[in-house]
Amino acid sequence: MTSDGDRYRCNPRGRGASCASRSLVGRERLDDHVLLVVDRLLQDEALNGKARAPKAHDTRPLERAIKDARSAYAEVEALRGTINAAAWAVALGAAQDDVDAAEAALLDARDDDGAVRFTAEMWEAATSVVGQRRMVAGLVDRVTVSPGGKKGRPVADRVEVAWRAGA
Repeated sequence: MTSDGDRYRCNPRGRGASCASRSLVGRERLDDHVLLVVDRLLQDEALNGKARAPKAHDTRPLERAIKDARSAYAEVEALRGTINAAAWAVALGAAQDDVDAAEAALLDARDDDGAVRFTAEMWEAATSVVGQRRMVAGLVDRVTVSPGGKKGRPVADRVEVAWRAGA
């Protein structure tokens, strides 16, 4: 599928097309659905005491770095209105970059089989779309969208999420 900004589309006659029939879905509707499916998977596993994947080594320093980066972000947020607006915006952007980098470092810590090690708590605490997208990329192999048929058919009835091996 390709994106034209607001929608994902696949035309079987298009260059490099991997679909058997024409499919079209709103970008926000599909993205929201995939995030909901991932959230349900993680919450279900948390309730049932299953881990995403066993930790091969101690990730506590990486988890602590995320906590520290989020604390620094909150401190910068609290400065809003007390310092120059441009300086605050620059500081907030840098703090968000630090959070994203810390989250990425943890997600890059993978088992030999490539399974991402993260928890439902990390998912809930992700402060950026970038952080959540990295987590989704570690879990989801592909998303298949079938043709809509009737107008208004729910996205959930048309979408299949295939998990990565080990996820």
